Amino acid sequence: MLTKLIYYYTRPLSLYSNTMSIIYPPLPPNTDVINECNQLLNWLLHSDDAHSLRLTESICERIGHIITIPSCVDYLCENDETFKHCYHNHYVRHCKTFDMMDTLSSFVTSILMHKYH
Repeated sequence: MLTKLIYYYTRPLSLYSNTMSIIYPPLPPNTDVINECNQLLNWLLHSDDAHSLRLTESICERIGHIITIPSCVDYLCENDETFKHCYHNHYVRHCKTFDMMDTLSSFVTSILMHKYH
């Protein structure tokens, strides 16, 4: 069962106060972000490159951009268990699967290996 992670943030009542005020819920992802995430999921599930474990520079750049957006990471973790597992290992626990690769390449390769090896 997937649990949705919801992050809340607070802000001080004033610049000179340590007291925190209202709790704000996260902003919902916009449709462009969701479309980009769905395109990535589609590539992971249906691309010949993904099924053949071919890691291209363009897909690494695309995933590298997507994982810098917290709402994308949440969405992808919620909708793909392999992405969630590999993201947690590489970016939360800081344990790369492939030591000779940079973190992003190891992350993407791990997703492909988990799905298709």
